[in-house]
Amino acid sequence: MRLLDRFNRRVALTRSGRELAESLTGAFDSMDLAVRRAVGEEGDDRRLVLVGNPGLLDCWLRARLSRFRQAHPEIALELIPSDDSAHHLNERSDLALHFGQPLGAGWASERLCPCHVFPVCSPAMADRFTKPEDLMKSVLLHEASPKWWRQWF
Repeated sequence: MRLLDRFNRRVALTRSGRELAESLTGAFDSMDLAVRRAVGEEGDDRRLVLVGNPGLLDCWLRARLSRFRQAHPEIALELIPSDDSAHHLNERSDLALHFGQPLGAGWASERLCPCHVFPVCSPAMADRFTKPEDLMKSVLLHEASPKWWRQWF
């Protein structure tokens, strides 16, 4: 069974790989919950589990952590970095910090800040282009997810 497709500078999960990852994630989450219950962490009101985009956790949350810790020293904060916060939300997650639309039923949402996505290149590279068609000859570096592309077309 092939789980990965290899491309020039990246790899992507095949359909089988995605299905396996989804199945295993659920199984590992269930095992984690069972272990937490066994050691008495389940239902601990002093624990806050936050799932979030790694960049947001690093840039946005890091600047606020010290103030949170000072205001709430009794709360143990558990951070779960994930590019797909919605996928990692489960019965033991309290909060999600992510880009995009609200996560849906069962979750209250609050917009923290606007997210502006725009193309960039170095000034040296920009000098090589005289018309938009010249961009077609360049290598495009982008996220594997097509969700941001929809904003441009």
